Amino acid sequence: MTTQTLYDGAVTIRRDGSHKYFVTDADRRVVDEWAPGVTGVSGKLNSDGKLEALNSWAARMAIERVTTDWDKLVLMPPADRLLALRDAANEHARKRDKAAETGTIIHAWVEEHIRSLIHFGPEPEWPSDPLVVGGVERYLEWESSHHVEYVTTERYVYHRDDHFAGQADVIALVDGVKMLCDVKSSNYFSVDYVLQTAAYTEAYNMEFPDDPIFRRLILMIDNKEGRLDVKDLGGMAEQGEDYAAFKGCLAVRNWEAGLKDRKKEWGVERETRRGK
Repeated sequence: MTTQTLYDGAVTIRRDGSHKYFVTDADRRVVDEWAPGVTGVSGKLNSDGKLEALNSWAARMAIERVTTDWDKLVLMPPADRLLALRDAANEHARKRDKAAETGTIIHAWVEEHIRSLIHFGPEPEWPSDPLVVGGVERYLEWESSHHVEYVTTERYVYHRDDHFAGQADVIALVDGVKMLCDVKSSNYFSVDYVLQTAAYTEAYNMEFPDDPIFRRLILMIDNKEGRLDVKDLGGMAEQGEDYAAFKGCLAVRNWEAGLKDRKKEWGVERETRRGK
């Protein structure tokens, strides 16, 4: 469990082991109340065929595994072959988990690096995994190509009016402009990133109206290809449009949560899929 205080100490955010946020707001008589997380809200939007693309990728991973092991599979007894095919169906999960592990390590290194600069502490130990090294080097190359002054990293944010919470990656002055920078160790761009950063920015700006964030950047580290791709999400005009979309997702989430009691009345507490 971790906690941070916001709004000059008036708000306390607690995040438990399952990454759920709980808010205490002394000024508004809120005591340890659960708040929707930004990433959970943005996930309500299945845009750009996100789910279909993930399903297609999972199928390709299974086919690649079967193709690679084909000579062995044809010689197996039927029962063993069936087990091997079922194992191949989970190949996407293994690749996903490995990529997530690498991305988590890169993200943690960058966070410690930024903390060392903010607090004038020692640099984190240089990683040994070549994939992690590639990602770290790409980030440092971007950093050295700009004048970057870090404000904070991994900071909780909370919107007092719309009641949601989240954790912003990096807030910094980049070439003199205050920006929210979100580090992603992936080569797949999701519009979820647009919604998430809009929400983080809006919540931060509510807390600091006299020193707001003006732009948002997505720093996409592709550790397989050894590249870093920067997506500039625009200024305040784009921020307003993107936050309106996030609020739409938030409204859907809140509406769906409010259906629980009504589902009990309808006798459909547990939904099942049936053919049309």
